[in-house]
Amino acid sequence: MMGAQFSSLAKVLGLSALGSALIKYGLPYGFGIGAIAPSNPVAVVAVLGPSLVMGGLLWWRSTQVNGS
Repeated sequence: MMGAQFSSLAKVLGLSALGSALIKYGLPYGFGIGAIAPSNPVAVVAVLGPSLVMGGLLWWRSTQVNGS
């Protein structure tokens, strides 16, 4: 059970780091989307959004597994 939890945590951290790097380095140079201003609240949502969604899905999944 501990190995599965560690694997899930590693996947979340890896995807979060990949998403953050993609936002930081990819948007200004090649997606054809204007760069996100650092002081813009959209930047906070763009950076934290994927991690919050993944955390919410993992929380929901853990309540489903533990509840049954």
